[in-house]
Amino acid sequence: MKTFTGKTLHWEWREGVIELTLDHEPANEIGTAMLADLEEFVAAFAVLAPETSVCILASYIMSPQLFLKKNGSRVFAIFWNAFTPF
Repeated sequence: MKTFTGKTLHWEWREGVIELTLDHEPANEIGTAMLADLEEFVAAFAVLAPETSVCILASYIMSPQLFLKKNGSRVFAIFWNAFTPF
């Protein structure tokens, strides 16, 4: 599989590059739905890794906010929106 569209993200492989785009309004919460989609990505990545040179992680949400996942006061992941204009 060289493309995938899930409930919270999509990815595409082309010419040695995988672009994984998070797209889960309002703030790309990493909940159970995104974890299920990420498991699909990891399974496919294991097959495509020998043919892959670059993996790009991006956000499709067009806002300048951060997206993050919290567990109590611990922050597991913070990403700046890659598509925010400068």
